[in-house]
Amino acid sequence: DEDWNFIDSKLLIESAQWPQGTVYDEENERYYVAYLGIGEARSEVSLAVFDKDWELLSNTLVTDYGDEFFAGRPSVTVYEDKVYLTYDKETRNEETNEWNKDWQCQIGVYEKME
Repeated sequence: DEDWNFIDSKLLIESAQWPQGTVYDEENERYYVAYLGIGEARSEVSLAVFDKDWELLSNTLVTDYGDEFFAGRPSVTVYEDKVYLTYDKETRNEETNEWNKDWQCQIGVYEKME
């Protein structure tokens, strides 16, 4: 409410972590949530679409890097008829198996769900 009092919460996706981006598309009454899906000891970016009542309509794996890259910090915005999802990725040193801390910004562009 307007005084920032807690109203409610809902589990959106069981395996979702780090939901760092959420945007509401008033035109189509859709919420877009960018998050990290954790599975098989790796991190992958996903984009979920919910209706105005937070019922899941779509859940799309955006990255599938496996052990070659680490994806992180996803964010999402809507502009006109497109959804823009940004995240960073980092490479792994094959010899030491350590992350290289060489983050690179990535962007994916999608059509809005109607």
